[in-house]
Amino acid sequence: MSCEFDEKTRWYCDNFNKIIEIEEHISECEECKKLLDARTEQIELPKAEIPDENTSLLKKVLKRKRSEKRVLIFCMIGMFMGFFSHMYVHQSIFVVKLIMAIPYKLAEMFLMYISPNTHMFMNYNYIGEVIFARFAVLSYVSMLILPCIIGGCIYGSIGYVTESRDVFTLKRFSVFILKWIAAAAVCIGAIFGIYRHVSATAYNFEDISGFAISYSTDGEKYDGTYVVYKDDSSRKYDALAQGLRERKGMGRTYIDDRDGLMPINILGKYGFTVSALLDTENNFIYIDNGDTYMLPESFADACVSKNTGGYYE
Repeated sequence: MSCEFDEKTRWYCDNFNKIIEIEEHISECEECKKLLDARTEQIELPKAEIPDENTSLLKKVLKRKRSEKRVLIFCMIGMFMGFFSHMYVHQSIFVVKLIMAIPYKLAEMFLMYISPNTHMFMNYNYIGEVIFARFAVLSYVSMLILPCIIGGCIYGSIGYVTESRDVFTLKRFSVFILKWIAAAAVCIGAIFGIYRHVSATAYNFEDISGFAISYSTDGEKYDGTYVVYKDDSSRKYDALAQGLRERKGMGRTYIDDRDGLMPINILGKYGFTVSALLDTENNFIYIDNGDTYMLPESFADACVSKNTGGYYE
């Protein structure tokens, strides 16, 4: 740089915080005000036009800092609204319901689009209060965090767009949006990383916490369910868990005719649920991801013997 003010500009930038500190002190200290007035009276200032506010570097920097704080406040409000956006269903005022629902519905739409098929026995992707039908805990947590990020992005964008042109520039706004996209990508990656890890454990039938087994009260259809939890005194749980350990893979099968098959839910780690259909006559179990296994006869016997816990014969 060949300008004669090169060094002075560098000095100004290096000492900017000190200048601000001095000006803030002078504005509060009457003694320093009087001292400054007395000294400035002895200085012969050149006659020049007073610079406009927009051309003042100091005021530009201060204005930018105020604008950044304003955008940050908008982001925090958006994140707060996004975090509680699942409560839109409890709102009776349409405008409030609409505003609260936007982050939630955007997150729900996106996760439903990229989420894995939830149940082959349903013949369609699950649409309802949870995104991951097998993993309700993850669904709940993801629908708190992702709408929070989306809300922060939406409200922060409103804060940017409503700023003046010297603050709102395309470059700054693009960087702002990219940061939120990166945050959403990290969040989604973590969600699916957790899902993959927990589902792999569940489909290997590791860390099973219990079984929800259906039974028939009229001998025609399965209309009841009893649960067998992991318990040191439960022989039924031990028999069921041992039966899964002795399984033999039979490939992948899609079940079209489900009549006479016993619905079973295998409860895995962190509430992950694997749905299955048991053929009690042939000792085949059909898992909701398409896997088919042959189980020992003791597994079917333990399921048919309705006993809600403890010992069974």
